[in-house]
Amino acid sequence: MSFGAVLRALRSGQRCARLSWTLPGKYIVLVGGADADPAAGLPRIDPFIGFLEADGTFAPYAPSSRALLARDWYVGVSGQYADRA
Repeated sequence: MSFGAVLRALRSGQRCARLSWTLPGKYIVLVGGADADPAAGLPRIDPFIGFLEADGTFAPYAPSSRALLARDWYVGVSGQYADRA
């Protein structure tokens, strides 16, 4: 599937992965934002795409040009191909 289709899937609450991600357990997901809490000194957080690594590390995801143009995306988690679209 295209990255445009991935964005639609993320907006609907689904996880997406790529066939080229060889380690199982990786996926990207849309992380919702949060309002600022000035009393607690917390800034507003805008929504972003997060990436879960196979080792459990979670970080913001900034896709490369290659990832944006790839057609090997699917709905699901790497290593679990049953939901591949």
